[in-house]
Amino acid sequence: IYCHHHSKGSQGGKNSIDRSSGSGVFARDPDAILDLIELPVTEDRYMQLENEAICQTFSKAIKTYNPTYDDVGLDDQFSKKQMQHHLMSAIRSQDILKQIEIERQDAVRAARQATAWRIEGTLREFPKFDPVNAWFRYPVHVLDETLQDIKLEEDPKENWKKGVQKSNESRSEKAAKELEEAFNILSEDGSPIEVNQVADYLEIARNTVYTRTKKHNGFKIDDGMLTKVRNE
Repeated sequence: IYCHHHSKGSQGGKNSIDRSSGSGVFARDPDAILDLIELPVTEDRYMQLENEAICQTFSKAIKTYNPTYDDVGLDDQFSKKQMQHHLMSAIRSQDILKQIEIERQDAVRAARQATAWRIEGTLREFPKFDPVNAWFRYPVHVLDETLQDIKLEEDPKENWKKGVQKSNESRSEKAAKELEEAFNILSEDGSPIEVNQVADYLEIARNTVYTRTKKHNGFKIDDGMLTKVRNE
């Protein structure tokens, strides 16, 4: 049995077999590789976990201190507000309610301390199994398939698209600034200038000036003259 840490850098785009540091060695020797990686958890998901913990605490308290109380509906069991209403109706003792409040606080604290994990694996002699998702609530792991929609990191393909988009935006910004610079230098007092002048100054084709102008909200071309748009 080997136990090893992840390699440096992003792990989301890697298979379980490639995540360990020195993965070439670890991939060749074992018959099975199990990879455990922590999942990023949003505040909304923690709020949901907290709500479940509170509902379970109140439900357990009602069954313990007033087992004959049977007004809790199926939907009510998943609503913190409704379960609190049932708790107050089922239990009148202030001492017991104080104890339940302490248990509620402990349940909320435990929910906030929980971490989400995904287990992936590569087997030499058997088909690859689906990832297993679980909460670690000390001292046990609790399976939760609702965690399967969590992505470790952005898809490399999406990162590539974003990189291209950012690159295109940078080129557009540069082209816009060059057009503004050319107009400010060639124009006297903001008066219109010929498109040919701009093309010569920027050392670009005449048609390119038209293209850049269409993408710039601050300029327009009329009868071969580049004009600055006045905002009223």
